[in-house]
Parts: sequence; C-alpha cells; structure tokens
Amino acid sequence: ALYNVTIVVFMLMLTHAIWKQERAMDRFLTPGQEKRRKQTRRTYKQGVRYVVSYLICWMPTFIWAIIDHSHGPPVVLVYMNLIIAPLWGFFLGGVYFVPRYETYREKNPSGGRLQALVHVLNIDIDLLETTLASVDDTIGNETTLASDDDTTGNQTPLLSEIA
Repeated sequence: ALYNVTIVVFMLMLTHAIWKQERAMDRFLTPGQEKRRKQTRRTYKQGVRYVVSYLICWMPTFIWAIIDHSHGPPVVLVYMNLIIAPLWGFFLGGVYFVPRYETYREKNPSGGRLQALVHVLNIDIDLLETTLASVDDTIGNETTLASDDDTTGNQTPLLSEIA
C-alpha cells in the first residue's frame, strides 16, 4: 500500500511544481489576458493516467501478497495477475503516447485520427506498402516455380524451368 501512496504523492508533487511555475509566469500576462494553466492540466491528466494504469496492473499483485500470507491466493486472482501485470507496458504506451497524439491533433486539426496515430507511432506507410508488395512478389515467384501434382504429391517442374 505504501507504493501506491508514494506514486500518488509524487504525481501530486509534480503537478504542484508545474502549477507553481505557471503561476509565477502570470506576472508576464498583459492586462485582460486569461490564465490558461495548460501544462498543469496536461501534467495532471498524464499523472492520473499513470496512476490508474499502475493500479489496474498491480492491484491484483498487492491483493495476492496480502492474501498469500494468510490463506493462500485464489486461483482467479493468480490468473488475473498473470494476465494483467504484463499489460502494464501496453498501458504505459497509452500514458506516454496520448500527449503526443493530442499535440499532433491540435497542430493538424484537418488530419484524421488514423493519420495522427500513424505519425505518433512512427509507422511509415510507404515502407509498409513496399514491404507488402515485395512479399507479394516473392510469393508470386515461388508459386510459378513448380506446380503440385495431385496424384503423387510431388512438385512437377514447369516448362519455363526446364527450358
């Protein structure tokens, strides 16, 4: 339980530090300009995503540790732990990619969601299409080298191979 409290406290301390920095920047605002606190909100949201992903993935482990000392863990809890704990990396991907995704969407509002996702994950669509085309060519070449003889199961050379 101390781990959970520690993580929450550190996330709150981080958010508070950013809030103090933004508050110190308020003196540079012109009269009538509103306070935005954009970085404070972003840090808070990312901190909440981190804490939630941590608790989802590791809570079965904490419960298992408590129950194990007294009675032994139920089988359901063991399976939950084995399935959910390795997903923490996936959830952390969401924690760290969501801000990049949101920033890209703000800068490119006309672009689609899939385009933003491809950009954030650094997926090169042209490279993917080229790779798929070369795989198709390879498969196509392999199928023209020989034909299956249905009666014997052997491959019979094609006329183009013999000549």
